[in-house]
Amino acid sequence: LFCGCFAGSYALCLKQENAAVAMARMIADRENLELRLALEQQRFATLQAQLEPHFLFNALNSIGGLIRLGDKRLALTALSQLSMLLRYALEVSGIRHVRLERELTFVRDYLALQMLRFEDRLTVAITGESEQTLDCLIPPLLLQPLVENAIRHDLERHALMSDLKMEIE
Repeated sequence: LFCGCFAGSYALCLKQENAAVAMARMIADRENLELRLALEQQRFATLQAQLEPHFLFNALNSIGGLIRLGDKRLALTALSQLSMLLRYALEVSGIRHVRLERELTFVRDYLALQMLRFEDRLTVAITGESEQTLDCLIPPLLLQPLVENAIRHDLERHALMSDLKMEIE
């Protein structure tokens, strides 16, 4: 009887200890996942904040050039596009997802301002848009850094023509 009680008590203690270890492991795993999520959110916030300052200076200089040339209509259009870019960047800073259609509008406005700077050297083609793809949710400001890098690592390195092609699937 004593051995049976001892074995039962020992088994119960082992079960409680295993449950405590399993609970501690689950808590540690959850905390680890929360830290990973916080790190990814911080990386994403950093990415969103990367509307390149040089782009803003270049866009303002291009608009100033249009004003000096007397093309007020195009200067006002460019100023409006720059305003929409900045408004969008501020608007989506606290949002986790936007429709692809909205993101593409932002990218098109960004490219329009870049085309002012590079003039005929830059041609852009965006294909594959459908109702279904445009309705997809993506993180905001996801495409702009990719487009910006494509321009930076191509057009800014030579004086030749460049084609930027974006295909949506």
